[in-house]
Amino acid sequence: MLTEASIDCDQVRSIVFGIGLNINSSPSRFPDEIKNKSTSLKELSQAKWRMHELAAKIIKVCLTASEECLEGVADKKLFQEWGGIDFLAGKKVKIENGQESFQGKANGIDETGGLLIKLKNGKEKVVHAGNVSLLL
Repeated sequence: MLTEASIDCDQVRSIVFGIGLNINSSPSRFPDEIKNKSTSLKELSQAKWRMHELAAKIIKVCLTASEECLEGVADKKLFQEWGGIDFLAGKKVKIENGQESFQGKANGIDETGGLLIKLKNGKEKVVHAGNVSLLL
């Protein structure tokens, strides 16, 4: 997922949001460096997906979420519902952000949407940007 925004001190000028999904791919055909840490919707669901229908549903969900953000209800709603959909909860992850790299256990999000990571020393770190990889 990629997000980028142009923000002035008083308003958001533009937002770019992009996602990449492996839909009907076979993980066995992925490059070696991602073969063991990537999958596809087809592999997970054991069903072939119609890409135009999936794209339409994703766009609809994104537009609804955008409207909720503009109305000011999305933050509270996301924070309340996150626990039920948090795939990373309790899993070991590796975080890479520029020169910084560390590992820990994903522990939900905070009220700003930052990813909470419990480090080996017991301290908690909030991550707002970076690459997150699931450790097996």
